[in-house]
Amino acid sequence: KKKKKKKKKSRKARIEAAKKDAEKADQPRPSVPLPAPSGSASASVTFSSTVTATTTPAAATASASVTATNPPAPTVSASATGLSLGSGGSGTVPKVPWWQRSKDEPLNITLKELDEGDGTISKRMVKGFFIAIDRTFGWNNRMWYRTTEGLIAPTDRMIIPKTPTLKGLAPPEGVTQVGFIRSVRAYKYKLSDDGKKFKRAGRIKRFSAFGLTRKTQLYRKRRYRETSDGWWMRGIDGTYTDPGPRPSKIADDEKWIDVNLTRRTLVAMVGDKIVFATLISPGKTSKNKKRDHRTKTGSFRIREKHISTKMDGDGTAAGDLPYSIMDVPYVQYYDGSYALHGAFWHNNFGREQSHGCVNLSPSDAKFMFAWSDPPIPKGWHGVWSSPKRKGSWVVIHE
Repeated sequence: KKKKKKKKKSRKARIEAAKKDAEKADQPRPSVPLPAPSGSASASVTFSSTVTATTTPAAATASASVTATNPPAPTVSASATGLSLGSGGSGTVPKVPWWQRSKDEPLNITLKELDEGDGTISKRMVKGFFIAIDRTFGWNNRMWYRTTEGLIAPTDRMIIPKTPTLKGLAPPEGVTQVGFIRSVRAYKYKLSDDGKKFKRAGRIKRFSAFGLTRKTQLYRKRRYRETSDGWWMRGIDGTYTDPGPRPSKIADDEKWIDVNLTRRTLVAMVGDKIVFATLISPGKTSKNKKRDHRTKTGSFRIREKHISTKMDGDGTAAGDLPYSIMDVPYVQYYDGSYALHGAFWHNNFGREQSHGCVNLSPSDAKFMFAWSDPPIPKGWHGVWSSPKRKGSWVVIHE
């Protein structure tokens, strides 16, 4: 008799099977009875843990975001007298690792504590970590990512962030001010024939950019701004560029960058002419000094540029988690560790978001990286400024 050929599983079926196997592997271990002290009743301890995380490569950087939830702490029952819990040693319950603690317990951990040394596990990740992916492969009924650092991570603990959609505007000749829509739901407006009322004239997408004529008008206590296309933008739906005066130290034919923290805008200038404008995300402000990451104001020169680099750090306040982001794109350092750089992990441009840096969309960061000085030589990954190749000025103000 002819042997029947086994039907090959589809890719979808294999992935589903791998997920089920991963779920089984993550099930809590059964209760393990502890040895009872002499002359006492028995004691038992049950450990249960669930850790979920998510991640993936963004288009420009092949990076991935990781989100993890802290599992509940182990539950312990003991009727024995004299049983010491959490102190270690014979007849005791070992101290609960931070990743198995209750969700209600605050986590105070550092990047150093996430390193596992030379064991099978190299390091642990928490929510807010991003990895750069070299390739994906299957092993032991599970799919894995290999990072550019040579480590591996399970794909079922990662999510792929959507690429930010924001793109700035190179304004046409004669336009001296640019407007941007920040609201998720916004409309164009037209002025009535008598010039006293405004009516909706169709929807407009978030992050739309357009020229402004600088003409404004009040209607029902709302400010409206006329666009160079003839319609009006309602003030609360967006923002607009408002560069400060060009500092006297900047020549009238020199490149410089204006960052307005109040308007959440960046303008690339040559002398007094606008070349490019876009939205940014500056640092988050807070009344709590430890959580206040406001972007520093002042005038700085770009010191160094890197096509990509890793950024990480510990939380500054109790309960803040450490962060680590591989392959941050198009980085331009201007003051210590503060930089203009692309951010593929959020789409909240026009709002406060960062730890003090100036966040740009990957597309806008790429444009600014190529436009600003010092120029990066072809084929190079980074460049430093020098007395002969000075960096462009970055002027940051409220």
